[in-house]
Amino acid sequence: MHSKLVMALASSLFIASCGGGSGSDNAQASTTLDASNASESKSVIDAPFVASVRSRFIYLTDQVQELGGLDGYTQDAGGAVTKLGSVALTGNPVVVDLSGNASFAMGRWSSGTVATSNGTTELQEANGQTAYYLLYNALAAMPAAGSLTCSAGEFTSTLDAGGTSTSADKLGTASGSAGIVIDATGAHVTLHLSNKVGAESVSAAFTGNIRNVSTGIARGGFFGNTQDAYMALGDAGSGAVRLVTAYQLILSGGRIYRGVATFACN
Repeated sequence: MHSKLVMALASSLFIASCGGGSGSDNAQASTTLDASNASESKSVIDAPFVASVRSRFIYLTDQVQELGGLDGYTQDAGGAVTKLGSVALTGNPVVVDLSGNASFAMGRWSSGTVATSNGTTELQEANGQTAYYLLYNALAAMPAAGSLTCSAGEFTSTLDAGGTSTSADKLGTASGSAGIVIDATGAHVTLHLSNKVGAESVSAAFTGNIRNVSTGIARGGFFGNTQDAYMALGDAGSGAVRLVTAYQLILSGGRIYRGVATFACN
């Protein structure tokens, strides 16, 4: 079963933030990749995603955050995922910001028709309408106690979810870092995220304790004017832990930028 707005999972997530200026199914051949702007569209696919019995997904739009067990998916030969359970990208689909390997698949639906059990929606990136996805395999058990160092991370572009920005500053560039300390009480995660849009940037630090490998944590501010991050653990293969996150950061004027990211931690 899919679970919408799984935000009540977290009572132990805290946030500190600051902002400043200046500073797999059959392949679908119809999917296209937007290469019109290399800084906004990347494709780093080392291998197709390999689902397990513990596969999960994150699906994030300007109005929906959906989390849950992965009940089937479609990934094409180029690495683009166009179907997550009952949610599908149809019409003339454009999928950008691709990254992935056998342990995860991530990207952003920038154009096409999203079909769900409730009907269809035309994506209009100019109005802040886009959809982010992240597929991963949950851990079988909490790893042994110790400190994990995380990679530089993989990020999608961020988009002004309200559609109020001008065309020049609608897309943002995300970056960040993470660390995990595991003890008898769970996995204590520290996550730093930044978003740069034009000359303006904002950063936030999120910390929390993930007590169970089958759930995640968040504050519950995704659909308000609050910076927030949902965080969960996955299996990155070869004994490594994958940290996955869906988040929103707030820039001046209350502009809400959302995105997804993942880190491999050893």
